[in-house]
Amino acid sequence: MIEQEYLKKCLSEIEGKLQWGASHNWTNREFTELSILVSEKSGISISTSSLRRLFGRSTDYQKPYNPQLETKNALAKFLDYNSWHEYKQKKIPESNKSAITKKRVLTIAIIFGVSILVAIILFYNINIVSKNPFFLKGDFNFSGKDLVSNELPHTILVKYNVSELEKPLYIDWDDVSPDATGGSDYEIITSDSGSFTHTYFFKDKYDIRLLDKNHNTVSTLQAIMYSNSWECYVYQGETKLLTDSLYFICDSVMYADNAYLANKGIDFTKPYRVIYRNLSQFSADANNYTFSVDFLPEFRQGYIECGHVQIEVIGSGGGNLITLMQNGCTGQLGAIYLNKVILSGKKTDLSAFAVSDRVWQNLKLHVRNDSTFISLRDQNILSIDSPSSIENILGIRIEFLGNGMVKNISLQ
Repeated sequence: MIEQEYLKKCLSEIEGKLQWGASHNWTNREFTELSILVSEKSGISISTSSLRRLFGRSTDYQKPYNPQLETKNALAKFLDYNSWHEYKQKKIPESNKSAITKKRVLTIAIIFGVSILVAIILFYNINIVSKNPFFLKGDFNFSGKDLVSNELPHTILVKYNVSELEKPLYIDWDDVSPDATGGSDYEIITSDSGSFTHTYFFKDKYDIRLLDKNHNTVSTLQAIMYSNSWECYVYQGETKLLTDSLYFICDSVMYADNAYLANKGIDFTKPYRVIYRNLSQFSADANNYTFSVDFLPEFRQGYIECGHVQIEVIGSGGGNLITLMQNGCTGQLGAIYLNKVILSGKKTDLSAFAVSDRVWQNLKLHVRNDSTFISLRDQNILSIDSPSSIENILGIRIEFLGNGMVKNISLQ
């Protein structure tokens, strides 16, 4: 079987194991829960958007998707195999195994013979090395130009020289849609050298990855779109609004003015997100810092839905992402991400991460070397070992499903 056939069979087995019905009827909730289950079983995280792509449910990524090997290892481990390689070996039809064994023996014999021939040639100083490309190790280069900017939109240039790598290769621009329902943009590489350009429209950190033909990471570049200060973005469907500072900052309080949003076409009868983001070079020590913020959520009243507040400290080597759910909704909390530590809302009691609507409250995140502490309304709600550092602190992001106010932000 070819790789896509193995992948299709694996996904079908996962669907059967879960017994949630046909995957084409799954909602984002099922994909989020599957993401958590896979992470718990394999120790490898697969995002909800990647799972939607794998099962053919992404509206922005319709072509066949062959994920990186780590992702396939996670899927295999979820099905109780040790690796993707072991999964494929178990699925090879018996009639093909003897043929594969004979092919391997023949291949080994050929390699052994070629090795002897090369040794003889080199022994007699026959100078063919400089004439035969097989013996040459080509230059490898994956570099970027204008990877850092304060302006939007902003276009970067990536150059590559990958003559020694088997094609095709891919560039993952890490440019996921704001509502996290779409997949990343990909560029396919079929030549040994060249360049590509890509335009970013949002202030954020992007990890640009060069992927081999199996979507394993070969090299990574980091692009950062810095902001000069706090910015406010509002997302609703295809509407992506950068709010004028006159309409979201007043007396040191950040709040997206409802009249302004209505004038810009935001429909308050439908879900929307308000995001405050500051991508700057912060001087705080990523291994020893305290982040504090006061916030007041305005969840949509009169609608039976679960609003949330997400607060993230973004680092060059990861991030600490805390999600707080509207009272009564913590069962919908997918996970708390403290860099490489993931706390599943399905397996961990995260009821303390509930917040009231239209009430001011304070959240503090304390990082002390290998430990992380979170307090809400001056009550400690989580203490955990967190040995991995997010490295340099690059920014802060606060998101409301609905609207919300923010003040008294401190990072020191």
